[in-house]
Amino acid sequence: MKRKGDLWTNEQPVGRRSRARVFAQALDLLLPVTCVACGQPAAGAGRPIALCRRCHGRLLRWPATACAACGRALGEVPRAIGYRCGTCRRHPPPFTGVHAVWRYASPIDAVIRALKFGRLDFLGPALGRLAAAHLAAELPATGLVVPVPLHFTRRWRRGYDQAQLIARGLAQAAGLRSVRALRRRGRTRPQSRLPRATRLINPADAFVPRAPPWQCRIAGREVVLVDDVVTTGATVRAAAHCLLRSGALRVQVVAVARAM
Repeated sequence: MKRKGDLWTNEQPVGRRSRARVFAQALDLLLPVTCVACGQPAAGAGRPIALCRRCHGRLLRWPATACAACGRALGEVPRAIGYRCGTCRRHPPPFTGVHAVWRYASPIDAVIRALKFGRLDFLGPALGRLAAAHLAAELPATGLVVPVPLHFTRRWRRGYDQAQLIARGLAQAAGLRSVRALRRRGRTRPQSRLPRATRLINPADAFVPRAPPWQCRIAGREVVLVDDVVTTGATVRAAAHCLLRSGALRVQVVAVARAM
């Protein structure tokens, strides 16, 4: 931080920016990362999530006109702040809002597949940090970050829980604490392989609180529930219900991407 007149600014000196650029170029040469979407070298702002400059520029932000409660896209017509869709007005969800960074489309879908199925676990914390940066205004100043958990058999087979990695990166960037407060009651079928009607009921009662001291830590606290992708919202709805039954003050949902 340097002084400019009577103001303080975060602007870096030219020499420091040049050294940062040289370091980034050297890192690209020594530890090359291939774009998970097109196979070209990943560089620049897209490098932390394994995207090249071109693919990074194609990321689609989730529309600001989404429902304030469930986060569902409501078209391009401007809405009043806090507007809720008809479904949420008739049947309020258990969470205060669903906030997504990007639309689940190319190329972010390739990044999430690489995290979940390509064993590129470094993508999890990087996505969490980006989510914290993009959604800083939506995150509470205090509270707990809770990932939507995998069943232990899937976690064992994959080697890690992608939502936990995302939650960890988000919590560190936002200055919050991440806790594993939930566990899967049983192994449900993967949502990505099911039709919409089945997705809506598949996760019902799928979650239970973990044994103390995890459960007592969320009592009376605001919780940020983190998942990689929200589709119908059935999974985060079931998880939020469990958190509220365990004493959470309120729950809001943060996802890397949301399906249209």
